[in-house]
Amino acid sequence: MLQGIKGLVELKYGKKITYQKDCTSLSYSILETAGLFISPSTLRRLFGFLSTNSNPSRASLDTLSQYCGFADWSDFITKNGNEKPTGNGILDFWQAAQAKAHTLSKKYCETIKKQVPINFSNTVIRAFAEERLTCFLKSEYVATPLVGPGGYGKSTLLAGWVTKYMLQDVNRNDIVLFIPAAALENTAHTWPFFDSWLLALLDITSCHNFFECMGESLYAPLGKFILIIDALDELTDVSTKSNKIFTGLHQFIKQVSSEGQRIKVIISSRYATWRHFFNESVSREVWYFADETYFASSDANMPPFNDREIQLVLDNTINRSSPVRVVVEELTSNILQIISYPNYTQLFIQIFNPETTHLIGDRLDLLNEFVSKELHRSQYSEEKMDILDKIIDISTSNGTPGVMLKNTLKEIYPIHLKLAGNYFQAYNQMLSYGIIGEENVENRFGSISIQVKILQWPVFELLLLQKLIQQNKGLDFSLFKKIEDDFSNSPLMPNLICLLFEMAYKNKNIEALEKFFALSDHTLQLALSQPSIPSTLQRDDHMRNALIPHYAKDRKARQFLFQEVVNINSISTSWRFLIYNYLQNSYNEQDIFFANTMLCISGLLRLDRSWIDKFSDFFPNNIPSHRVSPYIQGLWFSCKIICQYFSKSDLIDDTISLSEKYSKEQLSTWGRKGYSQYYYGLTIGLIVSQKYHSLYTLLNRFSSPAQKESLSSVEKALILLYEYSKWLGKPAYDLKTMLKIQTYMSEMPQWNSYIPLIVGDNWYAMYSLSLGKAERAYELMQKSVEISNLAGYLVFEVRMLKTLNSLLLSLGEPKKAHDCEDFAKGLVDKTGIDFNLL
Repeated sequence: MLQGIKGLVELKYGKKITYQKDCTSLSYSILETAGLFISPSTLRRLFGFLSTNSNPSRASLDTLSQYCGFADWSDFITKNGNEKPTGNGILDFWQAAQAKAHTLSKKYCETIKKQVPINFSNTVIRAFAEERLTCFLKSEYVATPLVGPGGYGKSTLLAGWVTKYMLQDVNRNDIVLFIPAAALENTAHTWPFFDSWLLALLDITSCHNFFECMGESLYAPLGKFILIIDALDELTDVSTKSNKIFTGLHQFIKQVSSEGQRIKVIISSRYATWRHFFNESVSREVWYFADETYFASSDANMPPFNDREIQLVLDNTINRSSPVRVVVEELTSNILQIISYPNYTQLFIQIFNPETTHLIGDRLDLLNEFVSKELHRSQYSEEKMDILDKIIDISTSNGTPGVMLKNTLKEIYPIHLKLAGNYFQAYNQMLSYGIIGEENVENRFGSISIQVKILQWPVFELLLLQKLIQQNKGLDFSLFKKIEDDFSNSPLMPNLICLLFEMAYKNKNIEALEKFFALSDHTLQLALSQPSIPSTLQRDDHMRNALIPHYAKDRKARQFLFQEVVNINSISTSWRFLIYNYLQNSYNEQDIFFANTMLCISGLLRLDRSWIDKFSDFFPNNIPSHRVSPYIQGLWFSCKIICQYFSKSDLIDDTISLSEKYSKEQLSTWGRKGYSQYYYGLTIGLIVSQKYHSLYTLLNRFSSPAQKESLSSVEKALILLYEYSKWLGKPAYDLKTMLKIQTYMSEMPQWNSYIPLIVGDNWYAMYSLSLGKAERAYELMQKSVEISNLAGYLVFEVRMLKTLNSLLLSLGEPKKAHDCEDFAKGLVDKTGIDFNLL
């Protein structure tokens, strides 16, 4: 309506109000024509020459209305407010706005695509974004945020989503306006109201009722108006202007709140700016996914990359040129945790080459590269390191690792003064890139203060450890003890111990590591409950050969490292060496039984026939040792079942029945956890021997767990295998089940995930094929083969190659299928195992 009266004022005045001096002349014209006075400064605010945070007063609007021939502002609204474009008129406005929005959105998408270091075509459409934005567009909500730290991929995600959305025919009638927040900053001062600015941006100023008419049935066939504002945090350095924009945007969202089905607003921002913006909202109920409960500790309401998304990015980048394909399963959990942050994913890809393959398992190199690039070699590097050092010093001494009050930091460095050196810029750059963050906290007296925290926890731990090494004047065993003592009550302690172990291992500091198991039982239990140390021991043959024989003689090392870390994932490769050394130093029946069971399953998965022939010599009894864990007892039955299968014994079904009877007898002793662990060990034998009906029967008890919300990773793996065996008996796909299994596949047991992942990927390949997605099916089958090869599971590699052969034949690729089968036969020829059994 305001735009309408301004147009009539200009028409009455006889010319466009283009310059500030025009406002003075207009003031005289109003006085002469209507006998009413309105100051030139008021007119300058009205026409955008002076900034304002308020709307024109009613008296001013009455004066302008009378100048144009109306009784007052109400009379103007009555006579003009219901004049809406009709028929072809609205269609013309809609199409004009749509064309302009398409041009602006495409231009901004191209700008973002050029900025992606790994080439935009190599990025992936985030599954969560597809689901969340689809639900949002179908809902009654008006607005939704995508919030995350710098480098979290927000702009790239939106550019990909917008590009895909605009190409879909079902959305052809929608207006999608995707713009950077900087565009608001550059242009918003020319319009008092946000909706007026939008109309001007879309070149439809003459349709001043555009948004008010969106609820009319006449407009319904024309689609949605989707406004996407990217990088709201870019406005933080100009508070007056940004506050005006925030206010205008909130007013617009409130204004269109009754049109939640038709008008949608999507905003991306870093957390600090988002919090400042959202705190000013007067209509929080119209926001979707904006409540604090949706925000994680990373100050984001969007998840990091999952394993599948990381794999897709790797396949699109380094796997295209590398002779050896990198799969996520070979990445350590520490590396995966780091590169799930999109900025680290890009860094990993940029620095990966044939000479840097060690980065696959070396988080230290990756973190050091990040620190070097983003801190030491960046702008204001000295100031950044000063700030981070001070946060580390004060926060650790206060018992609040990585967190301190901003006011305390301001007393030391002028991070709040733009013109007092480079600390202001250094602080805000780290804030922008998500290295540090701010958070409002309320003390017990009700007052609010701002805390500064280091958001990138791995970086914080690395910098802290480097400082401790410097203070210790080097890395030796005494530093392990010092960390154990000084951080005994801190959650940092096990992380620092693990990171220090990695550093010592990488630097070949054998002397420091030989004494490692002199640490307390409590410290060792906490440190070895994480994957870092076992994963580190799988690298560098020289270090492993030097340390493992020493550890195998140590009582505590035998307990915490060898017995409690039952690493089936690597039992056919590097972990086999550890168990062999453990056996060489075993003198009691329990330890010997444990080691031989592990070596037996290792040999059988590698198709080492010698274990079939000597199984009875090593295990003369019909039941396992009661003094080992339920999992090892289940593994022992698996060994016996596999040996009988490969030797084509008629006793295999009797052994399976005995395993079930045995479990019932032990149930009261094992409890729920032990019971599931036993069956998880047993499933390996049933899968290798292809006794899927027995697998289905035995695992039926896990199909409907009583406490679904507290399922362990082992129980989720058992449910996956149960559902797969059920499907084999009756191949019918249930979407709900497939989605549940896909979720479970990212939560498999830490040291025994490969076999259920091989089975799951094989199953999903068949599912994809049923949907006509042959390329996806081939990709999943190839991944199953790669995991099998990585683990040294020759039995599964051959079986997956045979399945891949069938898939290639169905896809009309007989030559590739023939080559695949020949390769599989070549792998089996020297093993003495019947190829038809695999």
